[in-house]
Amino acid sequence: MKKIYLTFISILAAGGLYAQSKINSNQVVVSNTPVVTQDKAPVVQQPNPNPVVVPSKKSSGIDRREANYSFIKIGNTKYDQQSNASMGKRIILYPDGTISAVWTTSTDNAFANRGTGYNHNDKTNWMSVPDEATPRIETKRTGWPSIGLIGGNKEVIIAHSAEDGGFIMSTNNAIGNTSFTEKPILTQTKLRPLWARIGTDGLNYIHVISNYADSSAPSDPPSPTVNGVKSPMTYSRSSDGGQTWDIEHVLLPNYDSTRWAYGGGDTYAIDVKDSIVAIVTGRLGTDVSLWKSTNNGTTFTHYFVDSFPYAPLKKGTLAVDTPYCSDGTMDVLIDNNGKCHVWYGLGRVLKTDSTDDSYSFFPGIAALMYWNEDDSNVNVIANALMFDRDRNEEYKVERGTYWNLENGIIPSDLLSVARLGNTSILRQPSAGIDAEGNLYVAFSMPVEGALDDNLLNFRAIYIMFSKDGGETWHGPQALTKTINKENDFPSIARRVNEFVHLIFQQDNIPGTNLSNNSGSANNHPISESGNDIYYAAIPKQDILDSLVGNMWGLNVQEINSKSNVFVVSQNAPNPFREQTEITIYLNGYTPALNVEVRDITGKVILNNKIQNLAQGNHIISIDGSAWSSGIYFYTLTSGSNTVTRKMIVE
Repeated sequence: MKKIYLTFISILAAGGLYAQSKINSNQVVVSNTPVVTQDKAPVVQQPNPNPVVVPSKKSSGIDRREANYSFIKIGNTKYDQQSNASMGKRIILYPDGTISAVWTTSTDNAFANRGTGYNHNDKTNWMSVPDEATPRIETKRTGWPSIGLIGGNKEVIIAHSAEDGGFIMSTNNAIGNTSFTEKPILTQTKLRPLWARIGTDGLNYIHVISNYADSSAPSDPPSPTVNGVKSPMTYSRSSDGGQTWDIEHVLLPNYDSTRWAYGGGDTYAIDVKDSIVAIVTGRLGTDVSLWKSTNNGTTFTHYFVDSFPYAPLKKGTLAVDTPYCSDGTMDVLIDNNGKCHVWYGLGRVLKTDSTDDSYSFFPGIAALMYWNEDDSNVNVIANALMFDRDRNEEYKVERGTYWNLENGIIPSDLLSVARLGNTSILRQPSAGIDAEGNLYVAFSMPVEGALDDNLLNFRAIYIMFSKDGGETWHGPQALTKTINKENDFPSIARRVNEFVHLIFQQDNIPGTNLSNNSGSANNHPISESGNDIYYAAIPKQDILDSLVGNMWGLNVQEINSKSNVFVVSQNAPNPFREQTEITIYLNGYTPALNVEVRDITGKVILNNKIQNLAQGNHIISIDGSAWSSGIYFYTLTSGSNTVTRKMIVE
């Protein structure tokens, strides 16, 4: 057997074919810039004068031509925080081509008349938009609406009523009718369920997930604990279009204190297709879990999408190796074959004190994670360097973009702050599917170098797509082109026809008034003109042909979950001290295979090219005896195909 010896590497033939492993969530390298948070307590910041620098997997640097699309203003609101975390379905495309959209609105700066903003497109035009903020459809104060279809031709909108502790259900007698009948539902005054997300089968079933309120306000009722979980997520169901509720605020199977310490408002998503119901939840320091029902929510099967190694993270536990988790922004979609797909923003936590509930997290992390039922692995489908605008192999975001006020005051070394709660900087995936099974996911991300006068990064809305059921992802492409506006809170219609239908909120100032304005700071004042709600219809063929583009020459990359060129195994042994081996399979002659190893900071410590490899199996042997203990990442590249894995040196 012929052996080729290189510095730190040897390669030889091997027998047996290894199935390809997918990219693991731990492959994203992030800046070690944690901030401290605590359940039911204000966020406390740790000072760090440096901007976030997030090295990640290098992308291909392909430019696409730019295509611009007209956005239509469909609403306006003085209230600017459309969600604490996940978006839910705020826009719905009906089979006849009509469209309806909802959002949280308020016409006054004190938000006393906050409620649901509503608009409808009759296939020709949207309803007129008033000059001032769009008035609510309800007669009392509500927030966080979700919209669905019932009875085949009626709309149902459910929004929470914090005053009553429950929800207001508004229904009309025909799609697009602006006359709504409202009634309170699922009210529990002492427990205060809030932040509903709904899914409907289009006929009789309405499925609701929500979260019991967790507030530090002395006037609020104490946060409830159910099954050992404080302020848990609950599930409710109506089988008669909301007239009655045969299931009210129950906890799903295995949602208990063995894996969960706390719930979280908006840290969940739901999708319904016929009799199939899919619910996903996760947050900082917890598992990402999916529940699937095939009988309209009568019984559920529980899946671990991504298990958190220290669950439940609470008083008495430690997480000193900064494990990865969800940031709480996520979406779930049932495809045309009844399979579930899950997306979420990546989070990372640190807990070094076991005497209380506090922990730190890393707000500068940027990665979009993906999972589906056919493959148990979690994949990185978007990483930081895809947004490296100046192509210096770093994605840089100014610190004020992710920092919060400190006790109502801007940190002394910053001009302003704009962090959006406890979410990561890549956040809020929202998914849709077309009749051919093509998948689409939009999300929000700060734009490198696009700064306002206070040195905060403006956000843009991006989209990625898959033509093969999630095996390969393409993009990202920038849907919003203005870099002097804050474009955030994206929601795309679940159904995609010839267009991807999208709504989002646009603001003149990065961040939100709700998160970043307090006391004398005047950090994010309410604009007299309010915040605009925009709609866009993006031709799906332009997206599939990568014509939407990126206007800034972003590094566009295809993430291959199953390469047709080569298969790469996880190194073994792992962890290792001296020698470890990687088995690969090449299904064709390969003129050159590049092997690169980086340390946790992103520094290249090994880079070798192996030439003239025949089809078949090979073993790469790596000598790490001279390396320090820690986490490393090896990347194998053949042509345009790249696979990266994590390895650990003891």
